[in-house]
Amino acid sequence: MITVKNIIAEVRYKQQDNNEVRFSDYDIIQCLNEAIRYINRSFSLKNADFLETIKKYRLDEINEEIKKYNETADTPKELMTYEDGFDMPDDLLAIVSIVGVPYRRPLHPCPPQKIPDCYEYKVVAGKLYVKSDVDMLYRHSVGSVKMGDSIDFPEKFLDLFVKLTGMILNNNAEGDVMAEANKTLSTELIPSARYSYRIVRPIWKV
Repeated sequence: MITVKNIIAEVRYKQQDNNEVRFSDYDIIQCLNEAIRYINRSFSLKNADFLETIKKYRLDEINEEIKKYNETADTPKELMTYEDGFDMPDDLLAIVSIVGVPYRRPLHPCPPQKIPDCYEYKVVAGKLYVKSDVDMLYRHSVGSVKMGDSIDFPEKFLDLFVKLTGMILNNNAEGDVMAEANKTLSTELIPSARYSYRIVRPIWKV
């Protein structure tokens, strides 16, 4: 795990600004967040297993929460059905796999015009449509940070964040320069063959 405090300290050292004359902490954090957004957009984390998490969709649990809400709500909500679709996570970067519950059978994407059968799923307008409860393994994006936060990355990525942040601080953030620097992430820091047998689907291609 990498702390924002350590990134700021390393950036100041690289930029010869240990006395905090050239850049404020606010400036560095804003540039760090821009670097994070660039990394997310570049999809260079496609083989980063440390960013994988599981989202469990359980219709009964969702409806129990709705029932509790309706007990005190002025305007009650309708109970949910599978046809309504499950909301996708806001931090979704790519779907790794989806399995049905309880038999743990993998589901496969179907065309958006089709109603999914028991072994299929589709994503339309930010909602996941399935026929039963499922577990979705997905790769999430990295959120913005502030002072006191940490980035849930291995320590070996510290230099990457420091380098990209420094480039943006010095107004050297042209696309080709950033792309070249970002190659370090996809070719050196992440084993490209580790998940070669997996089909990782960006959400716009499911």
